[in-house]
Amino acid sequence: MKVSSPPPEKGHPALLRLVLVAALAPTLVGCADAPDHEAERTRRARQMRDVARMLDAMESPAPPVVASQPVATNPRVAPSPAARDAATPERHVASAPAWRWSFLAGSGGLATLFAVIVRRRRRSRAPVAEAPSVAPFFAEPPASPVAVEPSARRALNPTWVYRKTSYETPGLHMIPSAVDLLVPTYEPVSPESDAGGTYLLAFLADAAGDHGPFLVGDTRFPRLRRADATTTHLLAWREILDAQLDDDGDDGRLARWILPSLETELANDLPHREAASRLAAIEDEARARQARAAHAEPSFAASLVPVRLARIARMSGATRLFALRALAAESAGATDPCLLDAHIEVLLAWSSWSLAATASARLDDADAAACTLATFDGAWSARARHRRGDIRIRRAALRRATDGLDDLDEAQRLLDEAYERMPDAETALLAARAAERRARCLPPEEAASICSDALVHAFLAEQHPAWRRDAQACRRDVQRLYESLPHDPSPTNDEIP
Repeated sequence: MKVSSPPPEKGHPALLRLVLVAALAPTLVGCADAPDHEAERTRRARQMRDVARMLDAMESPAPPVVASQPVATNPRVAPSPAARDAATPERHVASAPAWRWSFLAGSGGLATLFAVIVRRRRRSRAPVAEAPSVAPFFAEPPASPVAVEPSARRALNPTWVYRKTSYETPGLHMIPSAVDLLVPTYEPVSPESDAGGTYLLAFLADAAGDHGPFLVGDTRFPRLRRADATTTHLLAWREILDAQLDDDGDDGRLARWILPSLETELANDLPHREAASRLAAIEDEARARQARAAHAEPSFAASLVPVRLARIARMSGATRLFALRALAAESAGATDPCLLDAHIEVLLAWSSWSLAATASARLDDADAAACTLATFDGAWSARARHRRGDIRIRRAALRRATDGLDDLDEAQRLLDEAYERMPDAETALLAARAAERRARCLPPEEAASICSDALVHAFLAEQHPAWRRDAQACRRDVQRLYESLPHDPSPTNDEIP
């Protein structure tokens, strides 16, 4: 392929301007007048003589003049030097004519400019040599490399060296019994039963799927558990509940019970100022719906507790304290089990926002309310034991590790009884947390068996998708605690399963 050379440059404007400046500079220098140095020297000498005469006149005193004697005038007195200098005409030194130098400088500049222009024109007319082409180098195809026969290659025979390590599997390999750690898929309830409230529960379960939200606890007065639900999932639930608000049956009662908690979760996704105004509107709307209901519901006040606690959580200082006191005073002395459970929730929230003796006093009040709740039969008895176990765990957190061990033992006993009465994922998770804290306070020999119990309860809690994430976090904490315990590297035959 032939590559042509670039075209020659047409003139150099910078060089041309430089030549013009070089020609103009001598011209300006030649046009200037030559200075008269002789006249300047004469003027300076005259000034110096005048100064000398003035100094002499100032130093010599003048002779006294007699008035009676006439002053004779000598006509032959020589004139003063100043008068002589003034009378003497100035001499001018004839200098060479300046126009000759200007003419010579201008002629030299023009000659230089003419020579540069002629040289540039001759270079532009000269023929340009063609650039060399690389096409001849590609006329013939490149030679292919010489193929080497496989027999000519020297075969390498690697030598494998096996070295035993301390991590080598022993000759007798014990295979323990298999443990199924897979979590079964959550299957929602199908809406096929004609029992009161079953249709609404089934519709909500289908809308929740495996991400949430979920209803946990008692089937008549369930609690909302958001889990991994997004705002879109909560809005889907609200559409289902809005369609059942005017129903006078169990579906309407359940919808009016769940909707305040659902609206509270939606308000928590808003900015702080918008959430505060929205929570106040939720409480007003719930009271208006209750006023329109055909039958009075004693448990209506318990459904507003999550809303009011969410509003109190956005307060601080004395405002929060006064609001908590007012809310606890409203629910104190309740005889309905649902209101008692809501009162315990208020006291636990109060203790979490308090310190030291104040928190301990609120836990004592909550324990007394839980003992009252334990007098009811059925699921409320198991719920009371669950509450008392939670209170014991919170009380142990306020004390030192060794002093809180008795509270943790009592909490473990209460939670085990609650799980036996009503198997619940929330109770299993709380029992796993209690066992983990007990293991941290005991010697390594006893802590290992307690970690095993905690893992069992954590696996049970993972079966419900509402508590799966918290149960997995608890299980990881228990596993890290178990791995940090000192173990015997050489177990006996009796210890091998």
